[in-house]
Amino acid sequence: MTVTHLKTAKRHAESDQADTRAAVSAMLAEIKSGGEPRVEAYARDLDHWDGPVLVDAETRRAAADRLPESLKEDIRFAHANIRRFAEAQMRTVQDCEVEILPG
Repeated sequence: MTVTHLKTAKRHAESDQADTRAAVSAMLAEIKSGGEPRVEAYARDLDHWDGPVLVDAETRRAAADRLPESLKEDIRFAHANIRRFAEAQMRTVQDCEVEILPG
């Protein structure tokens, strides 16, 4: 049987992973020490977002109230499917002996 790959992941050098780990570690350390203002700065710098990064419950409710019920049903349907898949995957992983390699 011939295997056909619809898409394949690009392989990166190990140094790319080390660079990424170092960058993420530095960002997390800055967020830990700088708190919400540092998160807001990253949102501005990386995502060009200048609004609030935390949204209060009333604002979330008001936004949800503006959504059509059909979209809410679609989101619930997708969420349920994703949850079922993740739970089934977790059960499979828990039933296997897995060796986690360093790196």
